[in-house]
Amino acid sequence: MLNKIRLEAQRDVQEFGFSQLKLVVAFLKWHNLAEDPQESIHSPLLLLPVELKKKKQTGGDQYVLSVTDNNAEVNPVLANRLRSCSASSCQTG
Repeated sequence: MLNKIRLEAQRDVQEFGFSQLKLVVAFLKWHNLAEDPQESIHSPLLLLPVELKKKKQTGGDQYVLSVTDNNAEVNPVLANRLRSCSASSCQTG
């Protein structure tokens, strides 16, 4: 599974010039009051760009996850969703 993720990230860099591999470092718990007030939604909030490398070793491969940029970004999909919420339809907490 890790090797598949690593290969897909490498392919993204080759095809698109950047990797979409991110590490989620914070989640936001919120409620969509308009659709289902009882449902708690946990969404990725802060994302760090990372690189996954494979090290071949005797006895099995080892995978190393490295941060490529210390600037975390706010999940753009979540930010857009929350911007579209009115004060009465979404609630964090």
